[in-house]
Amino acid sequence: MITLFFCMMILAFVAGAISLAVKLTWSLTKVIFSIVGTVIVAALLLSGGFVVAAFLVFIFAGVGGILAAVSA
Repeated sequence: MITLFFCMMILAFVAGAISLAVKLTWSLTKVIFSIVGTVIVAALLLSGGFVVAAFLVFIFAGVGGILAAVSA
């Protein structure tokens, strides 16, 4: 009976650790992709001659970052 309880607690701990790892990894992946993606989009817009659109991308990304930081 104690062994069964111990096994259930180990499984609960492992499931919680895996869940936490997935949440942290997903957040880190989103942050990295948003930073890299914004730079790539802005660079492509600048190289294509769309300077105003590139500045708008940076403005929207900056406002979004500020709002995300304030709401967290």
